[in-house]
Amino acid sequence: MADNHNHDAAAIFRTQAEHEQRVADMLEDARIRFEAGDAWSLARAIAICGQYKVVMPKWVSSAYMNKFEAVHYGQERVLTLGSPYRKDAKITAVARQMNEGWEVYRAVTEYLQTHPLEGLAGAYIEVSRALNAKGAKIGKGAVAKYYKDALQAIEEQRENILKKL
Repeated sequence: MADNHNHDAAAIFRTQAEHEQRVADMLEDARIRFEAGDAWSLARAIAICGQYKVVMPKWVSSAYMNKFEAVHYGQERVLTLGSPYRKDAKITAVARQMNEGWEVYRAVTEYLQTHPLEGLAGAYIEVSRALNAKGAKIGKGAVAKYYKDALQAIEEQRENILKKL
């Protein structure tokens, strides 16, 4: 199985400032979700800090220590950080969708790196061809959905850069 989490940050983020802002945005999103009651967002924030080698924000360390101490002092039996999946979710389907989404995202970013001046107008056809050439077994509907998601993520990154200028 491909390692989708240790990607080359330079391929995704053009500048260090963009990288730092994206990480800060992800942590802020996790904080907002955590404060709204999404327990999994704490686990996500810890993963973001580990993946991008950043110091935990105070809210992350405080929330984790509260959970840890509840177990340590016998108030809880298990240290739980929630789950991102519904109870009835089929984990194999979730994993397949995650891997397919990353495959399409990588194909889109590779296209943009090799065709920086051509824009995204004809990219869908080229991305589909590249995926077929690699032997990816992703249905046309799924490619279209993941392609749209990839473009949205790239556009959000661009908007964040423009906001900072």
